[in-house]
Amino acid sequence: MEIKDMKKKQRRKVAMSIRTTQEISKWMKENDVSPTTLFHEAATELMEKTKQSKKKGKQDNGKK
Repeated sequence: MEIKDMKKKQRRKVAMSIRTTQEISKWMKENDVSPTTLFHEAATELMEKTKQSKKKGKQDNGKK
């Protein structure tokens, strides 16, 4: 994930509200980082990692 990919772009359809630290908020404002895009990219990355680890777990269980 690169900062340049987190710049403010498009609107999403579902509204959410999150809390963060003052430090993170300040950094995001200084770097013109979109909270929506940051959250979306992080969630997508975590979902992919979770999917991969579940697949790996199933493969490991089958190798007994």
